[in-house]
Amino acid sequence: MVQNADLVKLNLGCGTDVREGYVNMDHNPLPGVVLAASEFLPFKAHAFDEVYASHVLEHVENFEWTMGEIWRVLCHEGRLVAVVPYGVHANPYHRRFFDERAVKAIVDPHSCLDAVLGWHLVGMRKNTRSVLLARLRGWVPNLTFVLEKEAP
Repeated sequence: MVQNADLVKLNLGCGTDVREGYVNMDHNPLPGVVLAASEFLPFKAHAFDEVYASHVLEHVENFEWTMGEIWRVLCHEGRLVAVVPYGVHANPYHRRFFDERAVKAIVDPHSCLDAVLGWHLVGMRKNTRSVLLARLRGWVPNLTFVLEKEAP
């Protein structure tokens, strides 16, 4: 994938984190933000080089459909950069939980029924500055992973 400032990037589920240089989209009406649900992205196929989703994927109602929509709007070799809470925790708004095994299951069709075909895992990193301290303070550590769209 080409690394330059001319990349077309989508900030999926941006909330108030409106980023310069991105098309910002959320399901809540906000100034300067495209109003849409992640399951039905209002963009043409192959419109983006990168989709950034910070603390979004754990909330979506239909994960497989959302991942399919992200795949659809990414160009060939486009990347999804996702930041999600790490592990299981008691948040009633989270519909899905992520750890290393869950992310690997997304891209491995032999691992489980949740596999979403057409992705390659580029990298994954857990925020491990101090997981114990984070938990003591009530914080949830993050997991960042990058998936690259494979050719159909």
